[in-house]
Amino acid sequence: MDALKKRFELDVKIEGQGAMEYMASLLEQNDSQKMEIDRVKASVSVLKQMNNYNRSLIDAAKFQLKEWEFKSKNNVSELMES
Repeated sequence: MDALKKRFELDVKIEGQGAMEYMASLLEQNDSQKMEIDRVKASVSVLKQMNNYNRSLIDAAKFQLKEWEFKSKNNVSELMES
């Protein structure tokens, strides 16, 4: 392992780490950030679904209200005619 490490690693220190360790830490950060992005995307997807569901409930309630208004107007006009 040491021979392989010496063969590919430079004697450069980046932020106090060897080049291999520094690149490994960057890859770990990248993976962590990708997982966080996926978690946020899933969260946004759930929120969009909840929003669509609630909009459907509001639209149904608006329709019900219009139906009640229509029926009440018809009832008033029928009472006036009698």
